[in-house]
Amino acid sequence: MARCDMRADCTAPVTMIGSKGYVYCRQHGTQRRAYRTERTRLMRPWEIKLIEAGKPLPSYQPGLAHKA
Repeated sequence: MARCDMRADCTAPVTMIGSKGYVYCRQHGTQRRAYRTERTRLMRPWEIKLIEAGKPLPSYQPGLAHKA
């Protein structure tokens, strides 16, 4: 299971990813965005599955959709 990169003691499920590649729970991801230290967004279900399986996410390429 992936862990939130904001705090080592956070046990909430990871649901967001930042522009720097760190993953966060919803609360911490929203905090990062609010302070404008990092752009964050909700991950798509297929991204969460890859992270949980310990696999890397493919690099982002505008205009290309992931085929799950």
